[in-house]
Amino acid sequence: MLDREGNRVENALTRFLDARGSCRIRSLCVDDYGRLWLAAYRNLGAVCYDGETESITYYTDSGVYRDGTFTSGSGGLTLPGIKARVVQATSDGKILVGTSDGLAVIGDGGVERVYDESSGLTNTVILCAIKSGGVIY
Repeated sequence: MLDREGNRVENALTRFLDARGSCRIRSLCVDDYGRLWLAAYRNLGAVCYDGETESITYYTDSGVYRDGTFTSGSGGLTLPGIKARVVQATSDGKILVGTSDGLAVIGDGGVERVYDESSGLTNTVILCAIKSGGVIY
C-alpha cells in the first residue's frame, strides 16, 4: 500500500499482512462504511480493515477471526473456500466474496449465504461478481 506521494504505508493492516508472509491480494473494494475489503488468495480468505478503529476481521472456510479472536461463522456459514479471488460491495450493503470453491454473501452478521456445488453451481471458480437489480452475476 502506498500513500499519495508513493511512500509505503505502515498501519495495522500492513503489519497484519506482513506477519502472515506471502499473501496474494486478488481484489480490493471499499464498502459503504469506508472499510477496505481484500480478497486474499492464499491463506486469509476475505479481509475487512476498518481504518478508523484499525480493527481487522477476516473470513475463512473455518470461521471468522475478529482482531485475532476466532469465532464460528454466523449460523454455521463460512466461506466456501480459503482462496478468495474477488470482493465486491453491493448497493444493499453486502459484500460478495468469490472463491475457488463458490461465492459467499457477507452482511453485518457475517456470512449470510453460500453458493457452491450443493447450490447448483457447475463452475465454482468465481473470478468476478456483481449484484444488479437483485441478481448476482
